[in-house]
Amino acid sequence: MGTREVIERHLAAVRRGDVPAVMAGFHDDAVLMACDGVLRGRVEITEGFERLIDGLFAPGRYDYILESFQTWGDTGQLVWHATCDGTVIPFATETYVVREGRIAAQTFAAIFEES
Repeated sequence: MGTREVIERHLAAVRRGDVPAVMAGFHDDAVLMACDGVLRGRVEITEGFERLIDGLFAPGRYDYILESFQTWGDTGQLVWHATCDGTVIPFATETYVVREGRIAAQTFAAIFEES
């Protein structure tokens, strides 16, 4: 499975709110770097996605617009914006490093504004 397909599968699992499917796409020793800190390994990343899906990105409670999706080799980058319950995200970007069909590293940066 190529980089684009791995990331598309990840995004679909997030949209469904399916944390086990999200985590199936990560290596056990993956790292997720965000504005508010670094999540290392399966336990921390799982907890991060549980908070995200139980909060701002609860299925059916946000509108997500993908503006750009590009890949090169094992790296992918997304640019998007969203409207969530009480929050607007006018700009967000994510970068993924995919190895052996799963995510080895992800970065996330966004601007959050109250609506």
